[in-house]
Amino acid sequence: PNPDGGGYWLVAADGGIFAFGDAAFYGSTAVMHLDRPVVGMAPTPAAIVEELTSDGPSYDVSLQESTTTVTNQVTGANEREALVPSAVPVESTSTYCADWESTPFPAQNGVVFRSVAASGGWDGVVLERSFYGNLDGYFIVIYFHDGTFTIGPSIDLSSYLGTGEVPLRFCAQITGADVLSFAVAKGSDPMVPVGTPGRGAVFPLDAAEVPASGQTGTYVAHVPLGTNLLLSDIVVDGVPAP
Repeated sequence: PNPDGGGYWLVAADGGIFAFGDAAFYGSTAVMHLDRPVVGMAPTPAAIVEELTSDGPSYDVSLQESTTTVTNQVTGANEREALVPSAVPVESTSTYCADWESTPFPAQNGVVFRSVAASGGWDGVVLERSFYGNLDGYFIVIYFHDGTFTIGPSIDLSSYLGTGEVPLRFCAQITGADVLSFAVAKGSDPMVPVGTPGRGAVFPLDAAEVPASGQTGTYVAHVPLGTNLLLSDIVVDGVPAP
């Protein structure tokens, strides 16, 4: 089925694609020579945008192949939002990896774990790459509750990342024991295991502040007017996702 459940695709052994309902037709490989028959297919998960705080209109979000582009077109907007892949199941232990880049000005972004609907908004725990004090390497945990938030542990990795906009690869993991670990890699540097000193951290979380389970997604906030936040090759729990 497609993400909204209003249609579906069928794939033939020769690569032909047949669309039904409101599922869009994007082409097929029926005219190509295949080395072996096609045995199945799966759609790319769609993203749903959830406002973690009600600061204003939502950002514009577009998806193209493996890249998600988030743009702010509202002057003074200060949204804090999560892009949650709707097809990713709810898990208490989860991993997230992505490539991040902002143009032409830095935007704060990160990952949201255990995002769940609450009576007055959304609950979840966020690990944010902040630009506090013009440091691109400042990472901070934020606990969200019903449209408000409190601050958790943080670390400064600017000795590795330096200052100025730095495209980077980011990976993070939250476990059922309420521990959040992450690591970063700039430029062409290879990724290291999450929690590696100098390249990441291991944060014990306040269990009372963290939902027991929930969805994993991308977190975006404080996107400057006219700025594009580019997110590519996002993988949640081993599955490509927006």
